[in-house]
Amino acid sequence: MIELLSIDLSNYCSKQCSFCYNHSRRDGNTMWKPSEVIDFASDCIAHGIKAVSLGGGEPFEYEGEFEVIEALYPKCYLSVTSNGLPLEETDVWQKLEQCKPDKIHITIHQPDNEREVQRVESLLPRIDAIGIKPGLNLLVGADKIETATKVFQRMTKILQSDQIILVPQRFSNTPTLKQLASVAGGEPFQSP
Repeated sequence: MIELLSIDLSNYCSKQCSFCYNHSRRDGNTMWKPSEVIDFASDCIAHGIKAVSLGGGEPFEYEGEFEVIEALYPKCYLSVTSNGLPLEETDVWQKLEQCKPDKIHITIHQPDNEREVQRVESLLPRIDAIGIKPGLNLLVGADKIETATKVFQRMTKILQSDQIILVPQRFSNTPTLKQLASVAGGEPFQSP
């Protein structure tokens, strides 16, 4: 029985990372209207889905994200995966305080970029403070194992290790399973 549904709302993202798994870009398209997401997910929930994860593209750049959150939150466990950049905008943050999913996973795409790591590091406790469980997706490239290991260790000071997902970089520079496991220090870890 399938219990988890993951929906990519669009392939629009202003960050436009070259290694994006769904090729999101600034000129990407919206794949779903909010009413379509709500109807589809609600039907799936009525037939046994217990958790819905919203991704993209960048979900908080998707027109109607908060409409979807408001409609689905009472029906299931609801999570959102984001790069976190839109959450720095006051109007988006205020909407988030009013209309909350159960969990938000923020992604660090460049563990060797101290500014990005600090931005996410400061955002995770803010998310927790408004009653949303924070999580982290840490992108791991084969050439950045040592850096990713340091960031993983640093993030375990503010998150439990089960709140961190190690995401292997795709299309090129993909780490081996052994490299990925080394980032978590040989301890159990999560990865897609």
